[in-house]
Amino acid sequence: MQQIGISNVPESRISQHKRGGWQVIEVRGPMDGQLAQNLEQNALESLSRRGANLGVPSSTGGFDGHTEAWPTHTLNLESMKQLFDWIYEDDQQITEVEHLQAW
Repeated sequence: MQQIGISNVPESRISQHKRGGWQVIEVRGPMDGQLAQNLEQNALESLSRRGANLGVPSSTGGFDGHTEAWPTHTLNLESMKQLFDWIYEDDQQITEVEHLQAW
């Protein structure tokens, strides 16, 4: 599975996920909270639009952030750059300046 998400305390979230067997690929920030929230919402919409089956199957149960996770076989995200490009390409509520700030 893959996951994106925002957190005010990323060290705690990352530690919790590592205990669950997750591997950290990339962390961004800190950034303005409103920008982070907008990016997350737009990212989830872009992922869903491209086939990501967001949420975990009921047989595996939930975990912190499960609504921002998806099985890799439904969509394999290669990088944050790819995701940010999709968001910008989808012409959602992200401006070119916000696109660059997220980088």
